[in-house]
Amino acid sequence: VAVAWCESPPEHFRLRCRFAITQDGDSGRLRYTLYDKGSPSVKLPTEGAAPYPIASKQINALMPLLLEAVERLGGELRAGLKAVHFLATLCEGDVVCTLVYERPLASPEAWREAAAQVR
Repeated sequence: VAVAWCESPPEHFRLRCRFAITQDGDSGRLRYTLYDKGSPSVKLPTEGAAPYPIASKQINALMPLLLEAVERLGGELRAGLKAVHFLATLCEGDVVCTLVYERPLASPEAWREAAAQVR
């Protein structure tokens, strides 16, 4: 059996990403954060063309828009937000985004109303 391999592109190859959400101490703004040795410690840049260059283009495009919406709408959407998981497909524009909270929602109906505004 012949073995063949294909080289992955150096950027935008990852279709699944998970990030912790931390609050910036100086500004209070939310940040995507990567884990290093079990603790969230590598904060991704909030400015620039691609906050996480190995993630797909769809995920990179969605990342700042999602944080902006969560900060703008605040309330139930922001309270207790612990992590965000992204799952993209090879079809342009299709991304599933899961918001993970550290506790049960205080008002699921208020959350649904705020989340509907993010679309």
